[in-house]
Amino acid sequence: MDIFYLKLSNFLDTLKKDELANFILLYGNPKYKSEKRLIEYAFGRFLVKTIAREFYGIENSEIEIKNSKPYFVESDLHFSISHSQDVVLVGFDKNPIGVDVELMKKRKLKEILAHINLKVSDVSEELFYRYWTAYEAKIKLQSEVKSGCTFKLLPQYMLSILSNQDFEISKILRIYELKSPMASTSPSELINSKLVKASIENENTVVIQEINTASLEFFEPLNLNIA
Repeated sequence: MDIFYLKLSNFLDTLKKDELANFILLYGNPKYKSEKRLIEYAFGRFLVKTIAREFYGIENSEIEIKNSKPYFVESDLHFSISHSQDVVLVGFDKNPIGVDVELMKKRKLKEILAHINLKVSDVSEELFYRYWTAYEAKIKLQSEVKSGCTFKLLPQYMLSILSNQDFEISKILRIYELKSPMASTSPSELINSKLVKASIENENTVVIQEINTASLEFFEPLNLNIA
């Protein structure tokens, strides 16, 4: 099971306005009218397609939607996309997977919990985001939940991962950050550049850097008592 994420700010800093427009044209979805949603969608699809091609060797990364869930047209590899504020993230696995990442910011916690019929008497901000990300990941999984894990991907971001298989996710999980080039590139170079591991970095290449999961604090799975 693999998680890949990128920080939008790192990539947007390398793109001029016209380059970003071309990027959105290639990966975006015209149904979204706000620039923010267009950018999030475009980078989500960029991340899925690029990793599928360069990391898993999937030549045809075309995506189709079945029952509101995305799938590869010519591969059985499962994936789930999530984004929040500056982070765009995708989980991949050979089995169905649901992921959700959320920036832990101030919200009206009790109102949200009541809205989704989550039965919790008292909740801290951290506990709320453990529930909230697991709740969203469950919706994306669209299957029976048999295993899950929740942890802080970054200091202000909570991430939940759910599977319909019974195993300890934290034991098989690999996490990678996709990093933008150090030097300025054209949009075509950015889009078509070959991904390499951190050990063979090139300043004009998008780089995958593996994150040490041993440094992460994994929370106990939560029982989602949803009415």
